[in-house]
Amino acid sequence: MIRSIGFCYSTFLRNGIDASSKNIKAVLWQLGKANSQKALYFYQLRTFTFLRRPMQLASLDQEQQFAKSLPLKWPEFVKEILPTLDAEKHKGQCGRIAVVGGSFEYTGAPYFSAMSSLRAGVDMAHIFCEDSAAAPIKTYSPELIVHPILTASCKMDKTVEETSKYLARQVAEWLTSLHCVVVGPGLGRNPLILETVAYVIEEVTKRHIPLVIDADGLYLLSVKPELLKNATSPVILTPNHVEFNRLTRAFEIDDTSDTEKLLKTLAKSVCPGAIIVQKGSNDLIAAAFCDVVVHCVEQGSLRRCGGQGDILSGLMGAFSAWMQMNRKLTTPNEWFIPVYSACAMTRRCSLQAFRKKQRSMLTTDIIEEIWKEFNTLFPLR
Repeated sequence: MIRSIGFCYSTFLRNGIDASSKNIKAVLWQLGKANSQKALYFYQLRTFTFLRRPMQLASLDQEQQFAKSLPLKWPEFVKEILPTLDAEKHKGQCGRIAVVGGSFEYTGAPYFSAMSSLRAGVDMAHIFCEDSAAAPIKTYSPELIVHPILTASCKMDKTVEETSKYLARQVAEWLTSLHCVVVGPGLGRNPLILETVAYVIEEVTKRHIPLVIDADGLYLLSVKPELLKNATSPVILTPNHVEFNRLTRAFEIDDTSDTEKLLKTLAKSVCPGAIIVQKGSNDLIAAAFCDVVVHCVEQGSLRRCGGQGDILSGLMGAFSAWMQMNRKLTTPNEWFIPVYSACAMTRRCSLQAFRKKQRSMLTTDIIEEIWKEFNTLFPLR
């Protein structure tokens, strides 16, 4: 029925009928009233975009229905958080993000993440990495701001705790200018670096900056499950199958045949602001503050190349930064918008890259498709 109502609305618009006319509203109201036992919901149209405040025709919670309807309407919702382009704006007003990651072994992951954010339209991308990874990352692109702050060995005459706090303070000095922080791509598992990043995460959540955690950042959380217990700001986790199982063991959640129930239980166990994206054939999205699990069923690539998760984390950082900058936020459930958007865009871009390169598709090919998908879904006026 939701699809039918959406079709009716779009038909009215295509034929030049005013979607706000009383007659149309009356017809849709009668439809909703007649089908109220079937949990029928719809959103009023504002010309070509949907209002964020849903009109409730049945008894279920409005915000749950907002999350359920998101897959049908997400491009329209995104238009409200995308920063407008204006010649009067200065550098940074379209978003500033940071990626905390990059080690001697893994220099590509933070590059993929940060570059994906820039290709999406973020103005500035910082990378806080291990000192040995800084030079290679700098050579990949002059667009990136690289800080070789993290180190794998203690400072002279300092303990691990003293060194990690000292390094974390250097990273924290930049937080006031950032709209989102991504932790994990290429981070590695050096104990000193992980301890440093744990302090960085505490500083990020204290300042209520949106946080995206992926890869070895999720490993850190499995080692320190209490790290985020008091975080009320948005914390977005993007585990794959192995990382998800590791997290459920760390939080001592019993296995269950109900995947959605397990996902919601894990989100509530992490922190009040947790949003978890379980990556798979379909991405499942659950939040600690909502009982609805959103499915992202956008078609993706048949090839899963290394680095695709880094693209997701970078796009997640971009959309989350724009959501943070948006002053019209009214409910926590609206954080499903940037999370779902990043999942859908990653899938759409990987599909386009696969159609061109097929078995030879690489992560860099997916990044090159980002601007095309943005122009397709959100063309400039």
